[in-house]
Amino acid sequence: FLKARARGQLTACKSNLKNIATALEMYASDNKGQYPKSLDGLFPKSYLRRIPSCPSSGTDHDYTYEVTTKPD
Repeated sequence: FLKARARGQLTACKSNLKNIATALEMYASDNKGQYPKSLDGLFPKSYLRRIPSCPSSGTDHDYTYEVTTKPD
């Protein structure tokens, strides 16, 4: 049972990350290739209704997001 639950949580996390990535790409598309400084920037134009919760952490959201002008 625990393995099935862990697989379900992993699947949910992957789906959440894909949704966040899609929202970020839509934002960048609409803003001349610029990404928001924080995930909160996705709300004004409804790219996301809310930050999805991370099922394995039990918190509202536990995603780290950082924008840099000097990528590796």
